[in-house]
Amino acid sequence: MNEILTGLRAPTTNAKTRSALNHWITYCVKKGTSPIRLPSEVAYWRNALNNAVLIMRFGAYLVKEIGLTHGVAADYLTRLLDWHVTHVGVPMVYGIEPTQIKNFVKALRNKLPGEKRERRALRVRHLRSIADLIDFSNILSANIFSAFVTAFGALMRVGEYTVPKASSAFDKKLCLTRKDIQFKHRKRKDKKTRVNAMIRPEKSGKESKRKATKQLLAYECGDILSAGFCLEKLLFDWDPVESEKAGDTPLFRDPSRNGAAITAPQIRHALKQCVELIGLNPKFYSTHSLRSGGATALFHAGASPLVIQLMGRWSSEIYQIYIRCKEGDAIHFAELMTQGDAPGED
Repeated sequence: MNEILTGLRAPTTNAKTRSALNHWITYCVKKGTSPIRLPSEVAYWRNALNNAVLIMRFGAYLVKEIGLTHGVAADYLTRLLDWHVTHVGVPMVYGIEPTQIKNFVKALRNKLPGEKRERRALRVRHLRSIADLIDFSNILSANIFSAFVTAFGALMRVGEYTVPKASSAFDKKLCLTRKDIQFKHRKRKDKKTRVNAMIRPEKSGKESKRKATKQLLAYECGDILSAGFCLEKLLFDWDPVESEKAGDTPLFRDPSRNGAAITAPQIRHALKQCVELIGLNPKFYSTHSLRSGGATALFHAGASPLVIQLMGRWSSEIYQIYIRCKEGDAIHFAELMTQGDAPGED
């Protein structure tokens, strides 16, 4: 055992892993127990349960007494369990997956003091202030702002309109392309232009394998915060492409990377920069602020929870949504979203 513990300080051991293990050893010494957890042939399940409880209490100790953030605590627990398997040769706790660790530490946010991540919804007035800062002759800026407006207006998750990172492959069967946006211009003056987007809904643990959802987008001519009108400006004025290439071109693209799809980190970084420029604290805003902001705007426009649920593609009580909500309701409230604004603090 002493040889194993001495190996913690070996140069080959990752610095974060060493830190995690040093905290673990300190904690075990305080509790009067061994940091090396070996299986017991007597009362096997009771021993396994005791080890699981010990790990959970160690996670609480890292947050409450050491003052680590919940994300760092989860990382330390994962490193500890991985190290135990590699260097001791047996799992410290059988049957615990990394996702369970993250969920456990996440649950600590509601029970223990520590850093809590607060997200705030982006408001209509914020988007208008950001629009005033945008140079639409800059193709990248035009694409990023259009992504903001589309995510806000269509209540989109970031994975529904971006790729995860620069090295991610762009699959036109799954990712939004220019061809997925369809404009239906009406000849009658009392009929408004209809804009549809074919998207692949992204859901936790159950992602669709194809673009199968038709999302209606508001079109208010002249209003840059109207998702349909903003996309029309992007596709035909700010950053047009030939029609035969539309099916192979990402809806939102980065000209500095040969027209590659815009990534989620790009959107996140750009949004934080923009909110800071308009006087907001960027730590409270991320990509989800666009989706929650759109839902908030719909609510204050008078939309019912069922309409919001349909437009946001939330799956709970799905049968009630399709029974009670008509397509016309979704269009009506989508048009109202940018005409008002939600009260309250920034």
